[in-house]
Amino acid sequence: MSRRWSSPFDNLRAFLQSFGPGVTGELVSDLVRQLSLATKGITLVIDMLNGVGIPEDTTHLLAQLKDDADHLHSEFIDSLTRALVTPLDREDLYRYSREIRDLMDELRDFAREWRLLHTGSDEVLLRVVCQLANALDAARRGTEKLAHPTSASAQDLQPLIDALRSANLVRRVQEEEVTALFHGEVTMDLLRTRELLHRLDAVGRHLVAGLNIIIDGLVKREEYEPRSREPQPGASPDEGA
Repeated sequence: MSRRWSSPFDNLRAFLQSFGPGVTGELVSDLVRQLSLATKGITLVIDMLNGVGIPEDTTHLLAQLKDDADHLHSEFIDSLTRALVTPLDREDLYRYSREIRDLMDELRDFAREWRLLHTGSDEVLLRVVCQLANALDAARRGTEKLAHPTSASAQDLQPLIDALRSANLVRRVQEEEVTALFHGEVTMDLLRTRELLHRLDAVGRHLVAGLNIIIDGLVKREEYEPRSREPQPGASPDEGA
């Protein structure tokens, strides 16, 4: 039986591939885990607003989740440093991870402020938090698609675009609730509720920023160049140059 001869180039390619897909999967896995932690945090907040559990326990658990998010962010940076091949620009991936981490800061602070400023307007807050939960779930599903960038097409952007639309709705819902508050008498409870709504808006802004970063990173990739730049059937290669 003859033994297949492998060239130095084949060996080098195999070596690089051994770093690429594995580390890519690790990077995407870290991002998904960060988003999963944020989803757990949102679930805790929903339970808190619905009167499930003890608020002190919820704030403690959210603080623990924030510490876990910091640890995951550090692990992500380590993986990013070791990676020879990344699915997107390193800076875009780092900034996306950082926005998710900062989102957890705001979520933890919201729970703390809710305990201090509890106003009884939990239904108003719940509408915004539920929209955040939908947006985070869509972001997690869209981020999972980054694990296979070599087989990607322009359609792979759609889950992240859908997540961005959902995240942008957080601001709209928040603004609607703030507007509705000021239809009545201005009270201290109203002002406290407005502050809590602004805190939830900050959570949504971090998610929107992160999704914009990752979508822009995908668009920069050669695989996602606009179709208008592709040669038209029957056109010469020099047309449009």
